[in-house]
Amino acid sequence: MPEYADTLLIPIEARQDSQEAQEQALEAILAKMDDDSDTTLDADSFADGLGTDRLVVVEAPDSDGEKTSRKSKQTIDRELEPIEVAAAEIARFSLVRVGLQELQESAKPYISAIEALFGSAPLTSEQIETVKSKEFAKTLSQLATAKVEYDAFAEKAQAAWEILKPVLVVTEPNRGNTAKTPDRQR
Repeated sequence: MPEYADTLLIPIEARQDSQEAQEQALEAILAKMDDDSDTTLDADSFADGLGTDRLVVVEAPDSDGEKTSRKSKQTIDRELEPIEVAAAEIARFSLVRVGLQELQESAKPYISAIEALFGSAPLTSEQIETVKSKEFAKTLSQLATAKVEYDAFAEKAQAAWEILKPVLVVTEPNRGNTAKTPDRQR
């Protein structure tokens, strides 16, 4: 049985996340699928479908292992501030959480078959077909992996939220005492 990865990195030449960059990545994925000598991808690799809407741009590390930035040289030369790291962690956690939720939804049809496995009654032919299917094993495996990733990231994301939360609270900037007093209203 092949192993399924949650993440596939496809290197492309692009300066920013754009429709063109996503299409370039999609073309690279399709080329890998068509390449008979490359067995990492096949027609079953994307059971939930493949499209530019399912692609996420990540920055590649440079030769020193540090992330390169698409920003100016000034941005590259400084370390990220804690609030910037927190924002990135919240963004990553949101993807992890949504992925887990989507996998939970896709696993719902299997609940009755799983419960039947632990009962004393014989499995129906439909339940046998369900638990023997490639999709059953794949979905449960992906769900377990997503849950482990979610649990591992949740505490870190919560700490990031505590850093980021004050920035998201919109308050009226203090403009000094601009109230008019009765003697100034002339």
